[in-house]
Amino acid sequence: MKLKNNNKGFSLLELLIVVIIIGILALGLLPNFRESIKAVRMSTAGKSLCAAVRLAQRYAVSENKTVNLCIDIDNEKIYAEFSDGTLIAQSTYTMPSEVNITSVNYRVTTINLVQTSGIYQIPFRPDGSVGNMFNFVRFAYSPYKETDESLTNKNEYRTLVIQGQTSRPKILNYGWMTNFE
Repeated sequence: MKLKNNNKGFSLLELLIVVIIIGILALGLLPNFRESIKAVRMSTAGKSLCAAVRLAQRYAVSENKTVNLCIDIDNEKIYAEFSDGTLIAQSTYTMPSEVNITSVNYRVTTINLVQTSGIYQIPFRPDGSVGNMFNFVRFAYSPYKETDESLTNKNEYRTLVIQGQTSRPKILNYGWMTNFE
């Protein structure tokens, strides 16, 4: 009588080799995955900021009232409200995870000012223009709220620019504006 050898499975060695190969491939793809997440979060933040600017401008013109675009640096939120403090419905945007508002820079006549905490208000007049000549909202991808420039090789900075006359929002892919012209 012969015994039948019915080995219809994988050996432990074969399974171990497959697991090691999958692990090596996953380690190789992990940096690309992190970069993709960073790019999506930065893009989402930029689009949200631009949408908030357009919403505030649209309400200012349509309601013929001054509308303040409020940038809450500490709580990572942007919202629009009328000059009397009434919040505009569905105007609150929260920054994506690990994307932080680091500062708001603005220019009034020839004076350049920087705000790194609190709530900054950008007033949109009834004609749709902005009260200040230039407004810069700087945001960064960083797991920590860091404004240290030595970390620029680790963090990605972008800047939202709102010019006073046109009030058009524009995202710049670099973080710091040294030239306000």
